[in-house]
Parts: sequence; C-alpha cells; structure tokens
Amino acid sequence: MADILLIEDNSEHLELLAETLKFGGHNPFLAKNTEIAKTIIKKQKIDFMILDISLPGISGLDFVEVLQKEKIRIPFIVVTGSLDHQDRERANKLNAVAYFVKPLDPEKLLNSIKS
Repeated sequence: MADILLIEDNSEHLELLAETLKFGGHNPFLAKNTEIAKTIIKKQKIDFMILDISLPGISGLDFVEVLQKEKIRIPFIVVTGSLDHQDRERANKLNAVAYFVKPLDPEKLLNSIKS
C-alpha cells in the first residue's frame, strides 16, 4: 500500500481517482490545488503523486519543478485533459512515470503505480 497524493481541481475526477486508488489498496490524500498539496507533503510522507496539469495557481508541472528545486523528489503520474505535445515533453523531462489523457483507464493507472 502506498500513500498517494492526488492533485486535481475537478471534484468529480478527484473522487473517481481516490476510489480507484482505494480499490487498488492505496491510501489517497486529496488536494484541489498545489497549496493544499504542499501542506500535505510537509505533514505526511508521500510515496507517489498523481496530478493534473491545469490547476488553480501554478500548474501541476510547475509544482513538480518547485518540488524538485527544493530537493523533494516524489515519483508522479500526470493525468490531464491536455493533448499538448509540449506538456507531454515537459512531463517527460521532469521524469514523469506516465502521462495519461482523460478519460483514464483505471487499470492502466494502477499498473503504472505498481511499476
């Protein structure tokens, strides 16, 4: 079981991801923005992150860059509605484990976490 931080501003998507993780035996922590996510990271050891790119405040990828500059390295998966090739390239440069475009296949997500 992994402690996984979900960062998603859409409540429906956030709940669906949380249920998928619980079904897979994981413990989800929910954040609707990067400020909440940062607070969770300070209080809780997080094994993995799943995040959207389009978030209020700074983007999900900007948030990963901030964490990496602070020497906080948490493996992450991008789950987004963005088909932008530049977003995918940037996620790869930041060492994303995977990049999924919504709608998401829950089985593929859980398999990516296992690997």
